[in-house]
Amino acid sequence: MSLSVTVTPNETFPDDSNVTRAMLRNAASPTVAVSGSVSDSDLASGAAVALEKLVGVTEGQILVGGLVTHASGGSNKKIAAVTPSSNASVTAGGEITPSDLTITKAKLEKSDANNIINGQDELTSVASGDSVLLYDASATSGDRLKKATVSNLLNAGVSSTSQDVTTHTTVSATGSVTIDLSANPVQVVEINTSGITVTFNVSNAPADATTAANVQIRIKATFASSTATLAFSGSPGWTFLKTAPTTIAAQKDAILAVTAFNDTVIAGYSVEA
Repeated sequence: MSLSVTVTPNETFPDDSNVTRAMLRNAASPTVAVSGSVSDSDLASGAAVALEKLVGVTEGQILVGGLVTHASGGSNKKIAAVTPSSNASVTAGGEITPSDLTITKAKLEKSDANNIINGQDELTSVASGDSVLLYDASATSGDRLKKATVSNLLNAGVSSTSQDVTTHTTVSATGSVTIDLSANPVQVVEINTSGITVTFNVSNAPADATTAANVQIRIKATFASSTATLAFSGSPGWTFLKTAPTTIAAQKDAILAVTAFNDTVIAGYSVEA
């Protein structure tokens, strides 16, 4: 519906009457009545209504579809000025701060080139005091994302005073002992019977040349006298830095140090005098 403007004169000037100043003043001030409304079609496409002509809002508020139904009916709502909550804000300079606890993984870029990690500048030299962001799985309340220094990250699960040890079943008869390269880096093999042959081999060697595995094996000869025979077999084969040991004497301790690659096991052996 368009606007309708009705102008009603405040002076009629009757025939055969004298025109007075008062009549002229009345005639100069007619009554104007405007009815109807302005619809979208009544505004030109280039009307460019200035924002100053709209009702003002408080700094930091934003305009949204509100809760009150619009006069046009249906699902349309009146425009409302709202203030962001939960520490969110919008500044006159165009800076937007999201509400607390609202940024989820679904809102983060996932592409290889622009994800939250690959999209950052690369740090070519890492210092022990540099920090990384971690999820704290042991936390039961409060923040779960926390920072950790590179130094603490590298020491996670490692004690400076102790090391977990894998102890093999005591060897009492001729047989083999398999050194699992994916187990603890310190392992213990006890031989409690003399005159037997103990053959060492490895499992879970690196699959390719890009990795290696280090293990130290303590060999304990707890039998009372004589010797036990030591042998080494399996794939990959063994390469000793010096002569490979062939026996261990009674009541002696030895260390077998192993660095395993995908194609060889390099070993060093030392026994107490």
